[in-house]
Amino acid sequence: MEAAELLSRYAAGDRYFRSVNLSGANLMEANLISIDLGQARLSGANCSKSNLKDADLSGADLLAAYFSFANLSGANLSEANLYASNFSKADLRGANLIGALMQGSDLSGANLSGANLSGANLQEANLSGANLIRAKLSGANLSWAKLRGADLMEAELIEANLREANLWESVLIRADLTGANLEGARLSGVMMEQARLEGSNLQDAKLWGAKLRACQLADTNLRGASLSGANLWTADLSRCDLTFADIREADLMGSALSEANLSGANLRGTDLSGADLTGADLSGANLSLASLNGAFLEGAIYSSNTRFPVDFDPELEGLKLFGAAPEATP
Repeated sequence: MEAAELLSRYAAGDRYFRSVNLSGANLMEANLISIDLGQARLSGANCSKSNLKDADLSGADLLAAYFSFANLSGANLSEANLYASNFSKADLRGANLIGALMQGSDLSGANLSGANLSGANLQEANLSGANLIRAKLSGANLSWAKLRGADLMEAELIEANLREANLWESVLIRADLTGANLEGARLSGVMMEQARLEGSNLQDAKLWGAKLRACQLADTNLRGASLSGANLWTADLSRCDLTFADIREADLMGSALSEANLSGANLRGTDLSGADLTGADLSGANLSLASLNGAFLEGAIYSSNTRFPVDFDPELEGLKLFGAAPEATP
């Protein structure tokens, strides 16, 4: 079908265009509110600046199509093929993108607030500066995606795949990342206050200077993670694996680290004032110049190569030497 025929029929009141072939069509600035283009073929089509508010594009083939600055608010794009498509600065508020294929797509600066992208494939997609406030991304594939400066405040990312994603200086305040995979992700300068990350994988993640105040990180894998200069004030890191993590000069004041594994971790100059380290493993950890004022250390273990601040007596503070012979029963 030619673009002119579609526009003529739409002007006459027709809204049903399911399964039509509009590959390569020029629909730039077209007014197509509530149009039904489900299962249609629009690969390579130019829909820039078009008005597709509340349109049905479910299951459509939109391969390498152009939707920059388009209005797709409330549109249904579920299961659509959006591979390598351009949605830069598009309005996708409240859109349905469940299960959509968006690998390599450009969504930079797009407004996706309240959109549902559950199970969508956004691998290597560009979402830099995108508005994803309260968006649903549970189970989505965002591995190697570009999310620098994106706003994901209160977004739902349960069990999402963010492996090696670039989230530098993004906003994840009160976001839910329970069980998410963030292995190797770049999170420097990220704002994640009060976010939920229980059971997530942050192994080798880069979190330099990240703001993680009051985050829920219990049972999280932070093995080898870089957290130097991060703010983890009152965060819950209970039972976390922080083996060989770099936590130099971080703020862990009042944080919960009970039964956490900090063996081989670098905590030089870190503020652990009032932190709960009961039962933690400090074997081989570097705590030189750290502040342990008011910290709870009962039952924590250390080894002969654990480094403590000057004049700190581990036995007096209730720590146990790993491998030491048990005391004889009186």
